[in-house]
Amino acid sequence: MLNELRTRVVEAEAEIRAAALREADQARVIADLRAQLDTSHADVVRLRAERDTATASAAQKEGEVRQLKAVIDAHARATT
Repeated sequence: MLNELRTRVVEAEAEIRAAALREADQARVIADLRAQLDTSHADVVRLRAERDTATASAAQKEGEVRQLKAVIDAHARATT
């Protein structure tokens, strides 16, 4: 009977150690995933800023093109 109890204690301790290792592994995985999420979020923020800058630049260039076309058209009308 005493040997059976000792065996159960040893088995329970082994299960506890295994559970602790699984928990530590899960904690590492969670930490890695959080780091990846932070990196991805920073990339999204950066890409949105780049997109907004590119959109503003394109709008400005479109305005400049319209102005130049207007100047060319005015000059063409004035010379004809």
